[in-house]
Amino acid sequence: MMKQFLFVFTAILLDVMGCGPRNNVPNAFLNVSPKYVIFNNEQFASVKITITSSSPWTAMVSGEYFIELSPLAGKDNGTITVTALTKNESSFERTTKVIITNNEGEYQEVMVYQVGKTTDDK
Repeated sequence: MMKQFLFVFTAILLDVMGCGPRNNVPNAFLNVSPKYVIFNNEQFASVKITITSSSPWTAMVSGEYFIELSPLAGKDNGTITVTALTKNESSFERTTKVIITNNEGEYQEVMVYQVGKTTDDK
């Protein structure tokens, strides 16, 4: 009984510590490009993120909502358009991130930056 407990405990510990696969799908993958986006201080500037996935995926914004994503979901490979909705009225850079997750539990993050207002901005 004790050996059985130790085996189960060790298996759970290895899985929690990341020594095993992140999910139960051995060939699961999710890749995004680029890994970060930098917007000038412009309204409605846009950039595309390319997604390569082994299953359907969803995208969401985590953090400050100065961007819009379209579409919010797709199947396998696709692209998302990231659009800066407003100018940055602060002199400081602002950041947020896009989190893309597929149905197999894989996820990727894309950092999004928008530069701050300068003295030349109107």
